[in-house]
Amino acid sequence: MAMGKFRFLKSLMAGMLLAVPVIAQAQTFERGVVLELFTGQGCSGCPGAASALVEIVEGQEDNDRLVWMSHHAGYKHDSLTVKESVDLAGFLGIYEAPKLVYNRSLLAVNSRIPELLQRATEFSSYNTRFAQYDPEGRTFIEAQLDERADISVDIDVTYDEATRMMKARVYGQRGAGLDAPSPAVSVWLTQDIFVGFQSFGAMQFDTLYQHHNPVRMSLSADYLGDGIVFDNDGKWEMTYECHVPETVEPYDAYGVIIGAQVPVDDSQLHVAAIVYNRDETTPPGKNGRENIGVLNAVKCKLGNNSTSAIVAPAAEDGTVSAYAVDGRIVVDGGCDAFEVYNLAGQMVDGDNLQRGIYLVRVISDGASRMVKVMVD
Repeated sequence: MAMGKFRFLKSLMAGMLLAVPVIAQAQTFERGVVLELFTGQGCSGCPGAASALVEIVEGQEDNDRLVWMSHHAGYKHDSLTVKESVDLAGFLGIYEAPKLVYNRSLLAVNSRIPELLQRATEFSSYNTRFAQYDPEGRTFIEAQLDERADISVDIDVTYDEATRMMKARVYGQRGAGLDAPSPAVSVWLTQDIFVGFQSFGAMQFDTLYQHHNPVRMSLSADYLGDGIVFDNDGKWEMTYECHVPETVEPYDAYGVIIGAQVPVDDSQLHVAAIVYNRDETTPPGKNGRENIGVLNAVKCKLGNNSTSAIVAPAAEDGTVSAYAVDGRIVVDGGCDAFEVYNLAGQMVDGDNLQRGIYLVRVISDGASRMVKVMVD
């Protein structure tokens, strides 16, 4: 049933036609999915898992709602290992590699028994076979991305290349259907490609191997993220600031540094935010981790960017400006039309606005750009 509309139940009673409205559908949001590969530079079977994931994400590489993170943990520590990945691997019960975790949720791939840990190659095969039975011919990942979430998450990132100072505003809105007792968000920096050593076993290795989406650092207070607190309107927001290092020291549990400082290419970095239910209890059985499922996720390229779905390509005409006067949005310059949105992505009237930040989509000559406006 479409949101904002009513469905009427018609019945004849005592000679009268009664119309009974049904409550409108609860608000839902775009859904993100998370693929976490636990891997290692010394793991000879790990390149095959990475190749399987490359096939899975084909055509979705630029989708902000598809988050692939490679944790160099679960196997031996290497030059791309960070402590938070090691802690997460232990929490999830991962003590070998390669292992794949989909949305930190139980999923039956090759049997009727749900599993938290998957083989990436089997998951890739499942992803493709799913299309044979889907009415729309979608792969499993495509179908999951079409699902809706009961909590939203977006990121606004500002970055100063000269000082390497980054600020990420992570925010969202809860929906009426959210059923998670302990929602939390974990925020990470990942690098698209890192070229470095990789073992293929039996004395075979490659020093120019492309490692996909390795985690470079965690921005959250710990590896399980930060608890989300909602305001009276069901909104939540957190801000993370850090200096993006030029190199990262590899982590070793015994305090012995393996290898040299590893360079960080800030031109290839993404900020990834994962919203999930933070439940630290240990359920019985090795497959009992249904209590920590991912609720939503998003990633954003490092720079002055936003993942809001309403952000459009910038107009070439830089003469257009938008500002607020007495709670009303004013746009000056060559403008064909403009639209005003709140930070939840909802279009609002440009008059009588309450105090806060709004996004103004200015349309000119078929192109558009987003302008942030503060209403005092």
